[in-house]
Amino acid sequence: MRYQKTIKKSISGSGVGLHSGKNVNITLRPAVTDTGIIFKRVDLPGSPSVKAICDYVSDTRLATTIKKGDAMVATVEHLLAAFSLMRIDNAIVEIDGPEVPIMDGSASFFVKMIKGAGITDQEGFRRYIVVKRPVLVESSGSEAAIYPAAESRITCAVDFNHQALEPQSLTVSTLSVVFEEDISDARTFGFLKDIDMLKASGLALGGSLENAVVIDESGIINEEGLRFPDELVRHKVLDSIGDLYLMGAPVIGHFMSYKGGHTLTHKLVSKLLSDTESWEYIKSN
Repeated sequence: MRYQKTIKKSISGSGVGLHSGKNVNITLRPAVTDTGIIFKRVDLPGSPSVKAICDYVSDTRLATTIKKGDAMVATVEHLLAAFSLMRIDNAIVEIDGPEVPIMDGSASFFVKMIKGAGITDQEGFRRYIVVKRPVLVESSGSEAAIYPAAESRITCAVDFNHQALEPQSLTVSTLSVVFEEDISDARTFGFLKDIDMLKASGLALGGSLENAVVIDESGIINEEGLRFPDELVRHKVLDSIGDLYLMGAPVIGHFMSYKGGHTLTHKLVSKLLSDTESWEYIKSN
């Protein structure tokens, strides 16, 4: 992709926040070249804003939160994944609450919003982050790494040590013609045994079988089952795409995660960007 892109027109939607349980309205608006993705809290005095970059990540428990001053927005990863999947470089996200709505638990609603708004090329050349040497992080049996590669690739592997869930792994390339369809429909998931604890902690207040895959001791309890046999690892890929977009530019490299999550991905991104010998910017001109 040579040129930066934004959406052609504004488009709005609404839904409930997964963790806050609050109803939220959201509007995507076009933005000029080199803006990046900006979240604007229109419900707060002065409509404070925060740019979607890793410098402003303030929390990674179960979801990714960004914060600058009074502008705090939680659960940004699915919307950022949709922007990444649709190659949107610049957009303003107006939101009247503290959390991006969860919709059906996937990124499909946001992909449809972007398609409904239309996509347009801009005058500026697209900028990429090229990985020059490997960077690795690990924590408590989980690992994440990124390696030099000729294209953008993501590999995720999960193993829940659950009698009804087999270990799963998946590798995807952003050059795949079915990349968007393969990934955007995969829903978030959680374990029934954890729900009471989460709600007692003020989390998952908006969660339901309508917006998450729920797993008990015997397996999936959603009546409709899974959308894909490997939907759980596909959602891990989706989350990774969203969290990697917080680098502020698409990355050319091979990201790999084993039993990872938001915290480990953020740790990897921060480590990579802090080591200027490990990466470089290039423009697509």
